[in-house]
Amino acid sequence: HRLDLGLMQINHAVWFEPTRVSLEQAFNPCLNIALGTTILSAAYAHRAQRTLTPAQALAEALSVYNSGSATRSRDYADAVARKGAQNARAVTSR
Repeated sequence: HRLDLGLMQINHAVWFEPTRVSLEQAFNPCLNIALGTTILSAAYAHRAQRTLTPAQALAEALSVYNSGSATRSRDYADAVARKGAQNARAVTSR
């Protein structure tokens, strides 16, 4: 069973256990957001260096964020990207 914690829904087994972040710390909003954005931006920067398109780099970064693997959570990554595109269209059409 997967356990995603805090505002950024960070996976406990993938990110918190290895860094020994406590459950109390995981629910600290400032720490949770800082860690979540760090994980995602580092994953994107790493993937972008591999000469992927920006969309491919984002998909792999989202998968890494969710599961620690660039390929294991591609369905999650695709769903997040689709939702982001829908939200962007809704905002720009106003």
